[in-house]
Amino acid sequence: MSSPLVGGSGPLAAAGRVLRRLVALGGNRAELLLVELAEERARAVQVAGLALGAAVLALLAGMTLTALLVWRLWPVSPSLALALPALLHLVGAAVLGLRVRRLCSGAALLPATLEQVRRDLAALEGCLPPAPRREPSGSAA
Repeated sequence: MSSPLVGGSGPLAAAGRVLRRLVALGGNRAELLLVELAEERARAVQVAGLALGAAVLALLAGMTLTALLVWRLWPVSPSLALALPALLHLVGAAVLGLRVRRLCSGAALLPATLEQVRRDLAALEGCLPPAPRREPSGSAA
């Protein structure tokens, strides 16, 4: 005797087919999510390494230029020789802070997965009958 979920044509068989499709769909979406997470992790590690290297080199260059500026301005005014590099460093830090803020504000998390889920929901809504509308109870006229 065969199971009504396997080869039948009744409502129970249809529900079983829908359930199998939903499980397969969920599995596909989970795989897509895992692939995207792995890609984002690899990209984040690479970006962090490159940013760290750039920061170290920029720090060394900044220290050298600061020493040169202080050395050249010291005979003119010791106060100016110390204030000017500090002001330049402050402006540079503010510019970089604003760029980081702008970069983080526009980042979308897992865009391909979210787009695919939206398409799946739209397809499911097209297959399902519309939900019955309920009139608000107790409406005073």
